[in-house]
Amino acid sequence: MKYWRLLYSRTPKIRDARGAVKPASIASLERIRLGGIEQTVLLRGHDRSLPLLLILHGGPGGTAMPLVHEFNSQLEEHFVVVNWDQRGAGKSYAPDIPEYSMTVDQFVRDCRDLVSYLCERFQQRKIYLAGHSWGTQIGVLTVQRHPELFHAYIGVSQVVNVRRAESISLQFALEGARRAGDRMAEDRLVRLKPPGYDGSVRDLLFQRECVARYGGTFSNQAVDKALFRKYFQSHEYSLGDLLKLKKGSHWSLSTMWEQGLDWDLLQQVPVLEVPAYFLHGRCDRVTPSELVQEYFDLLQAPRKALIWFEHSGHCPLFEEAGRFQRVLIERILRDVDSAP
Repeated sequence: MKYWRLLYSRTPKIRDARGAVKPASIASLERIRLGGIEQTVLLRGHDRSLPLLLILHGGPGGTAMPLVHEFNSQLEEHFVVVNWDQRGAGKSYAPDIPEYSMTVDQFVRDCRDLVSYLCERFQQRKIYLAGHSWGTQIGVLTVQRHPELFHAYIGVSQVVNVRRAESISLQFALEGARRAGDRMAEDRLVRLKPPGYDGSVRDLLFQRECVARYGGTFSNQAVDKALFRKYFQSHEYSLGDLLKLKKGSHWSLSTMWEQGLDWDLLQQVPVLEVPAYFLHGRCDRVTPSELVQEYFDLLQAPRKALIWFEHSGHCPLFEEAGRFQRVLIERILRDVDSAP
C-alpha cells in the first residue's frame, strides 16, 4: 500500500488504451454550495455527454466516494457518475454545520439543487438516481417531489419501515449470538431498546456490529475487509478526509437517527411517477428483504422491477459489483432508452 496517497486527495484521469487522457472525459473532485453549505462531489465519465447517474450514499454520515470508483468503474463508460458526500459526511463534514440544518427535508432540498445544477451544467433534462440504504430515503422523497428531473429511481437496499426493520435486525443479532454461544453479546443485545436505543449511537452501532458478525450485512465477510482497505487506498480520500469521515459519521447519526424512526414508505410514498427499480441482497438483515418485497408489491409506478442479488447482504453494489453494473447498464439504461 502506498501510504503517501493519504497526504492529499485527487481522482485519476480517464485514459485510453495507450495511456492518453480521453479528451471528452471528466474526472473531477469539486466543491459546490448546496443549501448554504460547501459540499464535495466526484464526477467521472468517459464522455461528458453520457447520461448522468447520481449515487446517494448510506449513513447518515457515510460515504461511497472512495468505493464506487474502485468497485463500479465500468459504470463510467456508460454514465457520468456523480458521487456526492452529503452535508455532514466525509469530505462535506465541517464542525460549524448548523445542527438545525440536519433534517431530511434539507437533505432532499440539497439533492434537488444538486440535480438541477447537474442538469444545467451538462445540458440534460433528467438524470438517473440511485440511493443506497439511508440514501434511498433521500432519493425516493426527491423523486416523489420532483419526478420531472428523473429518468428512473434505483433503490439499493431500500429502507421501508425503520421501526420494523430495527426489530427484525435485533432479533437476527440475538439469534446469531445464541447460536454462537456469545453470552456477552446476547446479554447486551437483550438490554437494547430499539428503534431509538434511547438516543445511544453506541448501542445502535453495537447492534449493527452484531448483525454484520453473524452474516446479515455481508454475505462474504472478506468483502467487509476489502472495503475497509479501499478507504485507505483510495485516491479520492486523504488522511484528513478519513478523520472527517469518522467524526461526521458519529455526529450525523447522533443528530439524525431519531428523526427517521417513523419512516414508513408504505404510507409516505405509495406512488412514484417514474420507473422504479429495487436491487436487493437476499441476505440483507439491515434493511430486511421481506419489507422490500412488501413495498414493491404495493408501489404504483409506470414500470417497476425487484432484482434479487442472491449472494449479497446489505451492499450488493460491492458484494456483486459485476452483476450490479450489468443490471444498471444492460437492464435499466436499456429499459429507459427503449421506452416510448
